[in-house]
Amino acid sequence: MDLSNNKFDGQIASSLGNLQKLYSLTLSFNNFSGKIPDGFFNRTKLTWLDLSNNKFDDQIPSSLRNLKKLYSLTHSFNNFSGKIPDGFCNLTQLTWLDLSNNKFDCQIPSSLGNLKKLYSLTFSFNNFSGKIPDGFFILT
Repeated sequence: MDLSNNKFDGQIASSLGNLQKLYSLTLSFNNFSGKIPDGFFNRTKLTWLDLSNNKFDDQIPSSLRNLKKLYSLTHSFNNFSGKIPDGFCNLTQLTWLDLSNNKFDCQIPSSLGNLKKLYSLTFSFNNFSGKIPDGFFILT
């Protein structure tokens, strides 16, 4: 489902959680804002998710860990903050991860080293701090 490049605004409708057979969702280049609903990441078949270029804020919900078939995740150009959820290490099929241009203000979690299929990682223009984890460079 591609709803990109429109003028949708407000929060994401929780009814999107009813689309259990959805494989791909692109909501980029809209004016969605606020917090992502807790049940939003309960779609077990989702492989592609692009929420970039909106006005989402708060943290990414930890329920993201439910998307075990996800191979592409783009949350760039929003206002996400806080830390990256520990559940990211459960996304073992992930090959593309873009969290650039947000307001993350944490240390990069070492658990991201568990994402063995990851070949593209973009974390630029955030407020990450601390050391880059040792296991982080084991990504192949």
